[in-house]
Amino acid sequence: MSAAHFTLDSDGRFVARRSRAEVRISWQPRTPLRWNLRIEDVATGARILDADHHSLDHAFADAAAALEVERSGWRSLLRIVVGDDSFHRPGAMPAETILDHFGYVLVDSLQIFVLETFSDCVDAATVRKVFADRLSSAGAQVGAVNRIGSTDGEASWCVDAVLPVSGCFHRDRLTEAAAEIVAATDAGTLVSCHPLAVSRTRVEAEPATVLRFARAG
Repeated sequence: MSAAHFTLDSDGRFVARRSRAEVRISWQPRTPLRWNLRIEDVATGARILDADHHSLDHAFADAAAALEVERSGWRSLLRIVVGDDSFHRPGAMPAETILDHFGYVLVDSLQIFVLETFSDCVDAATVRKVFADRLSSAGAQVGAVNRIGSTDGEASWCVDAVLPVSGCFHRDRLTEAAAEIVAATDAGTLVSCHPLAVSRTRVEAEPATVLRFARAG
């Protein structure tokens, strides 16, 4: 039986391909069951399985069962690749703890602070609208704007905003990713970035909420 290898992609999801099936395990912000397992038929796009789980290990176990990976063969057949590191399932240490050890964080959203200069006569309401318009393409929620200071007829303003970025990301990658989003929106200069996240989750056994669909042929 061929090995089932999951890889953490650039969108912060664990992805695997097996025959005609594409498997995705995604972190879900602000829901009781934080991990979603979705399996789709690549050829038809039909959903084979959609299940929410309390822990990443439960999601991997359900994926292994759906992909017909025998439990006795898990350790050699279910391999998780995250960047330059990898680990196998099952194991004594929870998957979330291993990810935390590797430097990964489970992100619900990203809070950013952006700096931009405007004419000294521009008021706070106008500045906030400009930031909101520029960041709208990224789906950001704009918070407070603060005037930092002024010189030579120009004033510096700082805005805080929340980006709807969620998934599993390396800590060193978060600022770079936020800077790319800010640059793409031409919103200004990124000052700092802070994940609104939980680095590890509880792993007590919880039943999965499962919706099963017809299996791919």
